[in-house]
Formats: sequence, structure tokens, C-alpha cells
Amino acid sequence: MPSVSVIIAVYNGEKHIDASLKSIFEQTYDPIEIIVVDDGSSDHTAKIVQKYGPKVRYFFQPNRGQPSALNFGISIAKSSYIEFLDADDLHAPDKTRLQVEFLNANPHIDFVLGHMEQFFCPDAPSEFKKKWFCPPGISPGYMANEQQHIGLFIEWYMRAEEKGLIPQQVLRRRIHENNMGIHSQHSRLEYVQIVKMALKRRLCSG
Repeated sequence: MPSVSVIIAVYNGEKHIDASLKSIFEQTYDPIEIIVVDDGSSDHTAKIVQKYGPKVRYFFQPNRGQPSALNFGISIAKSSYIEFLDADDLHAPDKTRLQVEFLNANPHIDFVLGHMEQFFCPDAPSEFKKKWFCPPGISPGYMANEQQHIGLFIEWYMRAEEKGLIPQQVLRRRIHENNMGIHSQHSRLEYVQIVKMALKRRLCSG
């Protein structure tokens, strides 16, 4: 089976990073390479990640923003496939297996999305929950919360001619006050550029 690199870019993520990592360890697929790029955290993120030893490849860089951290993770990934996970979200147990199986069965498709469940962080203030909408049930992974105004982030995905979407849930997305989509909307555009460049390199090398 082809190997998969899961890249997490994190900044001061001590509150949720452990749960995110555990969701990768619980995958029903192997082999998986886990890469955590710490973008200048000043909290206990490093201590939490490094307790896993060689199970996680941990790298620290001065704070340059999420796009830079993801780009670095892509540059050192050793696997055939690349996945991304935000440091506050959770992969469903069968995510990697389902998506690898889909890509293997559809070699003409360059990337695959799945469905996600969004949920409020249990300790999110009630006023925050009133302001932000949490869609019930599961929805396609390229759909964004309309109130977050990150439509430009998903436009490329929705316009791409070669994309796959599997019907299963692959992600649980945590909604809280420090979501990247709420406070750093501009970085989503750069993130799209990273993904586009990665896919372009894959096509050229193929």
C-alpha cells in the first residue's frame, strides 16, 4: 500500500493538538508518516508533540504563518500521498484508507475530498455559538460555513475539473473562537496556492 504523509501546521495549539494526533494514530491504514510543523508556538505545543518520540516528525520554525509551515511540510514529506489536518480538527478512523482506495481505483483523479461533521468546541462561550452557525449532520468537505466568508478558499476546489468526492465522513471540524477561518481568512488564499503547486509537481513528475 502507498505511504501517506499527514501534515499538521500548528501555532499555539496545546489545547487540541493531542486529540488531533490521536485521531491519526487511530487510522485503519498503514503506513502513515506524521509531520508536525510548529510555526513559532510559545505554549506547550512542542512538549505535547515530542512526547510521541519518533512516531511524529516534529519541526520548529519562527512564526511565518500557516502557508509557510504547510509548504515546508510538503517539501520534506516522503510519502506517495499527502494529507492535511488542522491542529484542532479530527480525522475519522477510516479517512486515509477510504481516500487511498479511491485514488488507487481512479488514477486519473489527482485529489479526493470527503464529507465532514462540524461541531462546536465544548467549552466555546454561548455568545460565540449564537454568532456562528454550525451545520447539522455531515456536508461535503469543500463546503464552508457561509458566515466565515472564505468562499475564495474553496473556489478552486469547486471549479477544478479533476476532483473526487467520496460519500463517507472523513473529518470532524471543530468550531471555536480561534479558528483559522475566522481570524486569518487571508491565509486561505495562500493555502490554495500551496495545494496547487503540490499537485502541479505531482503531475509533472508523473
